[in-house]
Amino acid sequence: MQKANEITGHRLICPDCKGKLSAADRDKLYCPRCRREFEILGGIPVLLPGEIPEFKQIERDFYEKHFEGVGHNFGFVETDWEKNTYGLLDFMDVMEALPREASILELGAGNGQYSLILSKRGFRNLTVSDLSIKGLAAAKKYVETNQPGGSAGENPRFLVFDTEQIPYESGTFDMVFLVASLHHLPHPEQGIAEMKRCVKPGGLVIIATEPNPWQYYIIRPIARLLRIRLIDKS
Repeated sequence: MQKANEITGHRLICPDCKGKLSAADRDKLYCPRCRREFEILGGIPVLLPGEIPEFKQIERDFYEKHFEGVGHNFGFVETDWEKNTYGLLDFMDVMEALPREASILELGAGNGQYSLILSKRGFRNLTVSDLSIKGLAAAKKYVETNQPGGSAGENPRFLVFDTEQIPYESGTFDMVFLVASLHHLPHPEQGIAEMKRCVKPGGLVIIATEPNPWQYYIIRPIARLLRIRLIDKS
């Protein structure tokens, strides 16, 4: 299980003031700049801003209840990580050129099934995040049970935070990706800007959408504005 002094080595910053986090004690992180403390629950840091908008709180509460019932269901991870039966993993094709030690962040991950598939494919430096802790806790338990000799505290790492306020220093990751959750963000342009901020120069930002054509009218203009190259898989 991750301890505070181990977690602080991962370029974490306060979601409110952007100060660098340090270990308060075994189960808490601390921001010396604004003096906020952040809990670590079951090995999962909870790095949410001091004020959460009502919409996001409603969304978080909904998924807390949702993953109580289905968070433990990882049939998709077990059956499709190699077969890709429904083409839902096509977006991963562009990841194959990355070295297996590349640092990768998944946002809005729910129960982390896509990062768990990347882990099965050999990627060794994964960070998985969501606004809700229940799905991440289920994923963490799955990793501890199903990865021989592995530790959920090492790969993947699990954190609770808001995609629109990513608590990592700029230029931390080789790739940041998000699957079928852009439409959950009240301010998608802010979320995409945060993704771009957190990747290293020349890094990858991947936004895999659900098959709803209206989303392309949002994503493409924002991508052009932020000078993000789109990879069209059809």
